[in-house]
Amino acid sequence: AFDLLREKQKNASYLVTQTCFDAMSFRDWLVRLRDAGVTLPAHLGIAGVVQRKELLRMAGNLGFGASIKFINKQRSLATKLMLPGAYDPTSLFFDIAEVATDTSLGIAGIHLNTFNQVAPTRTWWESLSV
Repeated sequence: AFDLLREKQKNASYLVTQTCFDAMSFRDWLVRLRDAGVTLPAHLGIAGVVQRKELLRMAGNLGFGASIKFINKQRSLATKLMLPGAYDPTSLFFDIAEVATDTSLGIAGIHLNTFNQVAPTRTWWESLSV
């Protein structure tokens, strides 16, 4: 499954993942990626501050199948995403920061997917005390 990424890394300096909502899923995927010989630094895709219903609607349209399956299996996360208001990525961000302490995973940063919600995502990003 990682054959194409191994081939592409000859012409790339980093990779960006799809949007995911779980730091351990990122970790597990990165372990498999590294075991398969892909060494590119990884920027992990996470959703910014987005209205929950809009996020779920777009996730289905954009083909985030694995993330949607994960959400459906995690009742507490699914319940949180169905609440009114905006999705807050803070806990995911700090969970990723903890996973990133394992330098063998090659996490180079975060790629924020704003889904056209740039202002609230920027406000959130600037509010982090990191």
